Amino acid sequence: MTNARQSDAHQLALALFEDFAPLSKSIADAPAEIGFSRNNIFVEIEDLSLATRRALDAAYFIVSQKEAVCKTYEVDLNFFQWLMAYSSSNRKHFRALMVEAQKAVIQVQDTDPDDDQDDRWGAVQMLGAVKIYKGKIVFEVHDSLQRAIKNPVSSHFLSLRLIFSSLHAKILHDRLLPVVTEGGTPWIPIQELRRWLSCTTKTYDEFKYIKRDVLEPAIKQINSLSSIAVSLDTRNLPGTKKIGEVRFRVKADQHGTASMAPMLVLKELYDILNDEIGLSTAQFSEIISNREAWTDARIRQALEYTRFSFRRGKVNRSVSGFFMRALKDGYNVGSADLALLEGGANPSGVEPCAAAEVGAVKNTFEVHLARQEAAEARRVEDVTQRGMDLFQALDTQGQQQALQAFSQTSPAKVIATRTKTEVQALGTLVEDNLWMRRALGSFMLEGGEKPSVKRRAARPATDGTAPYLAR
Repeated sequence: MTNARQSDAHQLALALFEDFAPLSKSIADAPAEIGFSRNNIFVEIEDLSLATRRALDAAYFIVSQKEAVCKTYEVDLNFFQWLMAYSSSNRKHFRALMVEAQKAVIQVQDTDPDDDQDDRWGAVQMLGAVKIYKGKIVFEVHDSLQRAIKNPVSSHFLSLRLIFSSLHAKILHDRLLPVVTEGGTPWIPIQELRRWLSCTTKTYDEFKYIKRDVLEPAIKQINSLSSIAVSLDTRNLPGTKKIGEVRFRVKADQHGTASMAPMLVLKELYDILNDEIGLSTAQFSEIISNREAWTDARIRQALEYTRFSFRRGKVNRSVSGFFMRALKDGYNVGSADLALLEGGANPSGVEPCAAAEVGAVKNTFEVHLARQEAAEARRVEDVTQRGMDLFQALDTQGQQQALQAFSQTSPAKVIATRTKTEVQALGTLVEDNLWMRRALGSFMLEGGEKPSVKRRAARPATDGTAPYLAR
């Protein structure tokens, strides 16, 4: 997996943060699944507040997005707090949360049953050194934990969009996520359950109080917010009426909010929609705002229809506009249409399609896709070249103003994150960075914010397109 592909979730989170933070919207409002495959060992943490658990989730999400083990991780403080759904401006309290996270320790013990002397034990801080300066937060995570975060042997998907108001709901949800595939937990002694939920005070000596004040509210919140459905069974101690054990039944809720559903493929499709289709920031925002209706399958359907129509010469103006219309109206292309395009179908439609004909259609489809991909590559290159020609035609002041306008777009911020370049310095990437040239070329052709600039020479468009700064 490449670094660029692996950081897609991070880029999507950044883009959503840029769109939603100015509106004071929580990550819970973001219409996309932001999260990571969390190692099952991290559900074992105890005695941490709800906010501190969210802080560790946010930190580990950031760590998971880079393939290599790093000494430090640095992100904008506002972005970090957005990921952990922290809206307070109390800096002292936030710092206290970081210190609490540093005090959390994960213990690992492995004793060889055949060798009493081979008793292996380790304790590692869940968060290392933390620094905050100039609007940034810099933190360290022990190397062994980084490896467990980046390459978990057993894991579950943790959605950062799922925000509980109850600490007990958060703890129970985290404990139950790894057992969804098994359908639930084994029988758990009450004492073990009390340790799980940090209910060790005398208030919870009797199970009826744990059930009434802790379990029932937590299960209700999990069932209403998450994508798993939880129920509780109890079992008495032998020969008594006293509850001695409990177990939880867990199943994926098909109507839930999707922490167990596939992650949104929007992040997988981002490069295609951005580079090939050339969607604008406004069009991306419209898709994100309608993700419940415009599913992954529908996006791919519209994409295939757009490619099919482009191949037939039916896309005469804006490819991105054509795609959006196909997406909104649910246009589709069938295998017979593809076969007709390549001359591989029976126009009369008299005989039913036999197995051999199905294979022919499939081969035709594969050939069509290969040709289509080549055509799309040529189109992207053409858009890039024409857009960069417009950029190069500007004088120095005009180029600076164009770059300033481009720096305000989401693609610019994504490129800055990918390349670790300040947004204001993206101009240094124009000559040799393919991402930058494609995004800037598309921006120049499509328009966007149009600063007042001067051209070196008048160059009228020859293809009927109203380019950037020429409209």
